[in-house]
Amino acid sequence: MSTTNHADGYYNNNNELLTYDRSATISEGNEEFMEFEQYSNTSTSVNSSSSNKNKNKSIDEQLIDLKDKKRQQKLDNLKRRSTILDEEIKWSQKINELHKKKDQDQLKAKKTIQKEQAHLRALNLKNKQIALKKKQLEAEQETESEEDLT
Repeated sequence: MSTTNHADGYYNNNNELLTYDRSATISEGNEEFMEFEQYSNTSTSVNSSSSNKNKNKSIDEQLIDLKDKKRQQKLDNLKRRSTILDEEIKWSQKINELHKKKDQDQLKAKKTIQKEQAHLRALNLKNKQIALKKKQLEAEQETESEEDLT
């Protein structure tokens, strides 16, 4: 009985396509193969040129391609996460700078207020001293005028 290999099985001498059990050729616990089977079963919407390329490749080559795609997806995901983290870092730095500036402005305003309060207290004290001196002068003038009258 002569046979000819085909991507999905083999032809016998009566030109009948006989399929073979792929899992029999690869160990049952092989996860990549199972993932490949799931991938090949769900990829019916792929255009004909890529499906023709897959038919020309052996199962091992297709498994390698699938592994490469997964690795590339992981890299792409890491790059995407890295980009997102970079953006978060930029925004965090900007926020930190704004908080620092706000804190510095608040400290500056607090110092300015304290200076103004000290100045106002000094003015108030000075005004009280002036008022006290005026009262003392008035009191002295009254006593002098009373002495002059006597």
